[in-house]
Amino acid sequence: DENKNSSVAELIEDGLLEEFSRFLLALGLSDAASSIADGVSNPIEQIRKSIAPHVGIEPRDMRIDRMLRIVLRLIPKGEQKDQQRKAMLIKIISALQKYKKWMKTRLEARHSSAKGDFLKDAGSLGIALNRIPGPGFPLPLTKDEKSLPNSADIEALSKEVEILINSMDIPSASGVVVEAA
Repeated sequence: DENKNSSVAELIEDGLLEEFSRFLLALGLSDAASSIADGVSNPIEQIRKSIAPHVGIEPRDMRIDRMLRIVLRLIPKGEQKDQQRKAMLIKIISALQKYKKWMKTRLEARHSSAKGDFLKDAGSLGIALNRIPGPGFPLPLTKDEKSLPNSADIEALSKEVEILINSMDIPSASGVVVEAA
């Protein structure tokens, strides 16, 4: 299996590994991001081992769990579909910036401050929201148990990525979530 993974790694276009490195960095997993950027011998396994332990943590915004589970399905396989996987990963990375701002605002509203480490901040926010829920629609703070498509079903994964990105794009005005009329 080690040989299979390292031969897959050789087939993977550098740009895709760079995007995974950016994603890990955005999550606050800078050691893992650096090892991939530095050309670790088995980047596929490194990516999986870096993300997997963070799946299923409660209380935390379920969308984080969904995102991590989807990204695990976007791990490259050294095939043509990797281009589509890369495009989906780039969309998720872009959505993270806006979500981070939203998360920072939510933490500050609960007299807590964002530390700049995405996964730790997400955990802190989950605990804070569990203690002091926001006005309006309550966020699910349980692990994500939705059945997701397998990694080969690019079309279905693409739909899940769109649903995820739309759910993470929360309009807010002066720190208060505005409900659509």
